[in-house]
Amino acid sequence: MKKINLIIIMAVAVLSIFSSCKKEVIITDLVITGNVVWDQPEYVINGTVSFVNGGVLTISPGTTLKFETGGKIEVGYSENSTFIAEGTEKDPIIFTSNHPAPTAGAWTGIIFYSNTQENSSMKYCEIEYAGNANYYQAAIVIDNCKITMENCKISKSAGYGIYAYNCKGFTNPFINNTIEDCTDHVMSMNLRYLQTLGTGNVYSPEANKGILVGYENYSSTTSQTWTPQTAAYYVDGSYGIEGSLTIADNCVFKFGSDDGFYFGYSNNTSINANAVTFTSSAETPTHGDWYGLIFYSNTQTANLTNCIISSAGQGGDYDGAVEISYCTVNLDGSTISKSESWGIYLDYESSYTGTVTFSDNTLGDVYESVK
Repeated sequence: MKKINLIIIMAVAVLSIFSSCKKEVIITDLVITGNVVWDQPEYVINGTVSFVNGGVLTISPGTTLKFETGGKIEVGYSENSTFIAEGTEKDPIIFTSNHPAPTAGAWTGIIFYSNTQENSSMKYCEIEYAGNANYYQAAIVIDNCKITMENCKISKSAGYGIYAYNCKGFTNPFINNTIEDCTDHVMSMNLRYLQTLGTGNVYSPEANKGILVGYENYSSTTSQTWTPQTAAYYVDGSYGIEGSLTIADNCVFKFGSDDGFYFGYSNNTSINANAVTFTSSAETPTHGDWYGLIFYSNTQTANLTNCIISSAGQGGDYDGAVEISYCTVNLDGSTISKSESWGIYLDYESSYTGTVTFSDNTLGDVYESVK
């Protein structure tokens, strides 16, 4: 019996030693150099984790990172840096607050700057309670760089879920991510790289919020596709579309005052859109909330079929919800309504084809310029 008790005591001692090796690791203002792997179950971050001299940080599946107030990770601020946090469906990596009763904005977030290397990656990560006290007010910031992000969940941000307004897109398509319960838009995105938003994403924005897009005009010499998301695209400004683009069925674009799209202004442009909605971002849309869709002479092909165009035709330089200048646009099956000016304004040597439904356009349905 004494021998059995001794074995039990020894086993308990071994387990105690093993457990002591797995205590939380306290990190205070750490600078990553070389290749560093975090593989302990729990880390508490107090201050800033930054990178120099090509530092690489790899976080193992199942790891939890808890941040004190003001805690953050800054990747690629001044020197080349790589951040790899790839969990699994069974063992995600958790980024959260160390506060016992956290609220949105309890810690700052993860910021990727311009020296972030393109192999940086976040997969099967959960980021919660961030978005406080950084310039961008977001849980994840992607600033003038690109990363891979798949199967991640962002929630309870005090600002944006992801701020990627001036990003360079995503290295691989942004797929199967969930963003919810954010104070601001679930995401902001550079219009030039909107095609890198992929499928399988689920967004749950607050009222009159969605995916804010803008920053740069779209231009591509190869054919690209913008895919529908579970939140509307909110366009922040007036932007040019040039090159080759397909806007997939069921995309929704919402515009504010002085906002719109113009096509083929400087370079040859081919645009194809079917069953796409272009409308106002106002809580209660009305006539002339936004400028409209403008097609210039370098528009080679323009098919906007079965689309909804509403509450455009804002006064000023734009004379219709749809303005066509020295080109032809196929609008078959589309509906144009609540223009503050004309439904369609045809400049010289311009035309539209197809059957269009007009409704409640202030100046009338179609104006055709005469030389």
